[in-house]
Amino acid sequence: MARRLYISVFLLSGLMYASVAPAARITPCERELVMFSDEAILSDAGDLLATVEVPPILSDTINPLMGLFEPVSGPIDKGHKNEIRTARDLATFLAHQQGRRFVFAGQFRGSFVPVFDGLVLDTNGLPLYNVSLKFASVQMPEMKLESLLGSVKTRLNHKGQRQKTRSLLDWLKAVNLWRRDPDGRLFISDYQRDLLRGVQLSHIFDLNNPCRFPCGRELRTVVDMRESGYSYEFVNDPKSREAIQKWVDKYGYGAFTLTLLWDSARVIEFN
Repeated sequence: MARRLYISVFLLSGLMYASVAPAARITPCERELVMFSDEAILSDAGDLLATVEVPPILSDTINPLMGLFEPVSGPIDKGHKNEIRTARDLATFLAHQQGRRFVFAGQFRGSFVPVFDGLVLDTNGLPLYNVSLKFASVQMPEMKLESLLGSVKTRLNHKGQRQKTRSLLDWLKAVNLWRRDPDGRLFISDYQRDLLRGVQLSHIFDLNNPCRFPCGRELRTVVDMRESGYSYEFVNDPKSREAIQKWVDKYGYGAFTLTLLWDSARVIEFN
């Protein structure tokens, strides 16, 4: 990666404060930060994409039907615990009902992943679609189809997600939480680690083909409904299913689809 362009913060600060001892102005953390240009980052990412591979898929110790790229760390909060429960229920449903495998990727190389929580593989092990897991934690006081449809529309609005996946550089910044300073400069403390993580994930979720959907493959939002206040029976009623499917057709644009899940046996898919 010899084409990388960088300027040490230490050198920049030295020029700005030549008359002041550097130790008084620069922290150890700042000494490790390096500034990179967009062109250099994309050049290095392109080189890495040519050789990067999808990591081996492991089996979850709790539910072997679910695949993983790295072992799930212990739940650190209720939201994480809910996400893992949803993922394992989804994996069971897909394996038993469709012969497909869900690979959880909500965590990767020690960090949480934006936009995506995993992907689904077909019976031959080939990627079918990407997955975003959500949990309906606000319980509705009564079951009304109108409010349910409004919630569905919100779930299919992926404007923020599309901004993070509109280019490889946007994705790398979102994955690694890279931020520009007030002057627009991009400083990165561990460039090699961040670049590898971002490029591997872009390869996993197929974000490198401009002819594909805005979020790589089809992005299926899976909403855990067990605490939503809407019963499986209410949503599974033909009238409700027909209305929801129309909204998915209208607001999904063929790129965004929906699954509503109560447990591993009660699941409704809208394609």
